[in-house]
Amino acid sequence: MYRRLIATRNVRPSLQIGAYRPVVAGGELLLFVRAHSHERTLVALNLGDEAAAVEFRTGRLAGSVLVSALGDRAGEAVDRSIDLRGNEGLLIELSAEAEIPASVL
Repeated sequence: MYRRLIATRNVRPSLQIGAYRPVVAGGELLLFVRAHSHERTLVALNLGDEAAAVEFRTGRLAGSVLVSALGDRAGEAVDRSIDLRGNEGLLIELSAEAEIPASVL
């Protein structure tokens, strides 16, 4: 997995030099966006053992999974919500129309 993460970082300026913007989330979730120019990457991490869902009630979540910590979700479309398994992390390429709120609480 670490090789996929490094390879993805090497080709995405948002992950190399992009601005960091946290998204307030509850429980054991950690969410943030890295943005550079027109490229935005959402990092979604479930640090807990139990599955967790993140619903974006405001804004508009749209994009596709670049890398999954469990290695089986690349290319999966993301729309409105994210379902994360226990101890799972996702890198999500955000579409141009995606609007990520400052908080998902």
